[in-house]
Amino acid sequence: NSKQKTVKNNLRMIVSAAHQYFLETGADEVSFQQLSDYLPLIEPVAGESYEDLVITIETEFISVTLEDGQEISFEF
Repeated sequence: NSKQKTVKNNLRMIVSAAHQYFLETGADEVSFQQLSDYLPLIEPVAGESYEDLVITIETEFISVTLEDGQEISFEF
């Protein structure tokens, strides 16, 4: 349960960083790698990977899959 909360918090931070990125750059899309200046170091805690995340201004939620197959999402 604490790992799930940590993953959800990581997604929350990524969403917040993406919002800031969009405001500052005027871009319509951002990858997780492009957010490195906007985020603290995010370490996977349950086998999830954030590397493939791409967020657009039309994204409604982001999600990752844990090593046990469970999907954790956060509303954008």
